[in-house]
Amino acid sequence: MSFESVIRRLGHERRTIDILKIDCQGCEYASMPPLFALIASGKIKVDQVLVELHHTKVGRRLRGDFGRTLQRFFAAADTAKLRITHKERNQWGCDGYRCVEYALVSEAFLREANGAVMCATEAA
Repeated sequence: MSFESVIRRLGHERRTIDILKIDCQGCEYASMPPLFALIASGKIKVDQVLVELHHTKVGRRLRGDFGRTLQRFFAAADTAKLRITHKERNQWGCDGYRCVEYALVSEAFLREANGAVMCATEAA
């Protein structure tokens, strides 16, 4: 089911999703770019995306392909104006080094949150 279908089914259209956590054991490279496109187009608003990226064993010949997959993933997140605010290796699974947890936060949410704590003179 697409993110658009899930959002429609749950009645989250025209609502802000505060935190969206994704851990789909390898499907993130195919499933997340369409979500990023929805965010970039303004069809949905998500303040924070938490996602675990999995690096599977690949032969020497395929490593370049994986690099391009990562580039496409982060380029799509960038287009959606999502910024990495935290990342850490998942030491409990994925052989202790094949998974990385990322926290991505929307620029709009960062500006709103930072603006709420800044002094008026600093904001000017």
